[in-house]
Amino acid sequence: MNTGLLAYKLAFEKSPIFLTDGIASAIPGSILPLVSITQAADLIRAAAGNSVAKNLDEFFATFKPLPGATLVSAQLGKYPFANQKTAANALIVQALAFSMSMNITPRLAGAMISRPMVMTALKAALDSHAALGGTYTVLTPSYMYTGCVLLSMKDISGGESFHQQTDWQLDFEQPLLNTTEATQTMNALMKKISAQVQT
Repeated sequence: MNTGLLAYKLAFEKSPIFLTDGIASAIPGSILPLVSITQAADLIRAAAGNSVAKNLDEFFATFKPLPGATLVSAQLGKYPFANQKTAANALIVQALAFSMSMNITPRLAGAMISRPMVMTALKAALDSHAALGGTYTVLTPSYMYTGCVLLSMKDISGGESFHQQTDWQLDFEQPLLNTTEATQTMNALMKKISAQVQT
């Protein structure tokens, strides 16, 4: 496999989701790739004497963006305005929403045994990350979403395989305002108030 294809698969299929702040706060850069949690299965399989992933195709999970992602989202203002000119240009920006699928079809010996343990560890990590106010950075082939929140993770497995619960949908939303922006806005307002500037 050539280097370009390998880099593409790693960035967009095997490790496109990063946890920022939250449980990653103690890590330099405050960012933790989700693959560091899912590939913990290799340690479990190795301890049991089973094979471990030797190439990207044997990784625990494969990700891909699902159709319907938004890059621009706005809504026309429908409430009364002071004048018609203002009303004609009143666009209200909306949060961006997108979903990723995660396929965890067993690819190695012992993967069926380690899968519940890895998924339990993943759920615990995601729950802790949410409780600590962590966000996500998600790479897609068209856009990098930053400062996102994970709204849900649900089973979307079909009947094509005899394995159950192999496909999961992760629903993300990129809020309009993040903590840093809120702090900057608050600081700017406080500076104006301190300087007694009319707002």
